[in-house]
Amino acid sequence: MLHDCLCFSIAGGTDTANATYGVAMELLSKGNLLKESNFDFLVGNEQSQQHILSVGLFARGLQGFGGSSDENDDESMMAGMALKIMGMQLRPYTFFHGTGELMGHVWSGTASEPTTAYRGNLLLADHQDSTPLINGFVVSQKMRGVLSIDLSGEIQISMWNRNAHAVVRSKIAALMQGSQTILTSDVTTTAAQQFAFGGATAIDTITDTDFSSSPFKMCVKMTQPQFELRHNTRKYERVDSPATTRRIHKRNFLFPAKSFALHPKIQEVCETF
Repeated sequence: MLHDCLCFSIAGGTDTANATYGVAMELLSKGNLLKESNFDFLVGNEQSQQHILSVGLFARGLQGFGGSSDENDDESMMAGMALKIMGMQLRPYTFFHGTGELMGHVWSGTASEPTTAYRGNLLLADHQDSTPLINGFVVSQKMRGVLSIDLSGEIQISMWNRNAHAVVRSKIAALMQGSQTILTSDVTTTAAQQFAFGGATAIDTITDTDFSSSPFKMCVKMTQPQFELRHNTRKYERVDSPATTRRIHKRNFLFPAKSFALHPKIQEVCETF
């Protein structure tokens, strides 16, 4: 049996955000079967980075299912998922262990509908401080941020057509809110600014497998739908007057949909579907 590893990464974002995606494939003599897939999401810059999320899918012992065998390979058939949230490793979740459990899922249609594997809200920032200025005023600053994560997946397996279609969706939404206020002893004079920015996006990992003939064919695609980032700013000013001047500034940034370019060997297989 021939083993090979296709390892690569995709990086993108802004000066303060970066996401990488790595894939390792096991190439069998009669086809390609995905052995490991890892998705990592980091937020930071060149000075520091904050780990947000890692999703790992793994499969073992599928050589016989792929039409190949190796006397030296004694791995039992299994597949599962490993999650790491904010640097904390969660207990791995096993989809199936052994041929019996795998065929039970196939005949019962388990996970044929979108199934949530993890869903939660994480506190990104909760900061408040006051800074005295040289003119005697005091600036009060507040910032709070939350990150929402929803990981789900589904798979349809047809024993009649001998193919499978699987989708793993990673949905992330973030919202940051903050304010800056100048504190004075004069109640008729004040200045403040409030801001909020956030958006929601998703990354879909689509896997199509055709095992109707030998060698098997597997196509892996990564897509990101169009999403919008909103940034709103509100300013309040009052100088020796009971009336308050308000100004609102709204900005929307539209990011078009895109499909990530994976390894050339994977693209060659996808062209045959």
